[in-house]
Amino acid sequence: MATHVAYLSGYWVIITCTPSYLNNLLDIGIEWNGLISAAPHLSMGLCSLFFGWLGDVVGTREMLSLSLNRKLFNTIGEWGPGLLCVLIGAFGANYPILAVSLLVVACGLISATFSGEFVNFVDIAPNFSGITFGIANTVGAFVSAFAPYLEGVLVDPAVVARPNTF
Repeated sequence: MATHVAYLSGYWVIITCTPSYLNNLLDIGIEWNGLISAAPHLSMGLCSLFFGWLGDVVGTREMLSLSLNRKLFNTIGEWGPGLLCVLIGAFGANYPILAVSLLVVACGLISATFSGEFVNFVDIAPNFSGITFGIANTVGAFVSAFAPYLEGVLVDPAVVARPNTF
């Protein structure tokens, strides 16, 4: 459940904050904002096919134990994007092309969690995977609702003092 909450929180921050990040910090106008905002999600869709295939290859050839396989893909999907987001924060405003490229790669790496964390529900409780996923998704969605606000507070502490910032 903890990894699912972490995944959803990061994912919703990216979904909700990317257009304003591109507009306000990188000064990308409305004419390109939608297309560039869609690029990370396209990357996620394409990379999910790759990581799904790779997870199956590693699992069927028994290159790693099932537990290590899940942990590896979960680590790639959680820590990789986190580290890239730190780099985006450090260099992004000065290098907009680098920032967008790192964002696209980060979203691609997020899809590794599909081969790590998402399939754990079937591994742990095959007969109750739908129920356990539903519970984790409900908790994750509730926590994720506050993730963009928390991101705004961490990035811009003055956002708390401004009324009607939503």
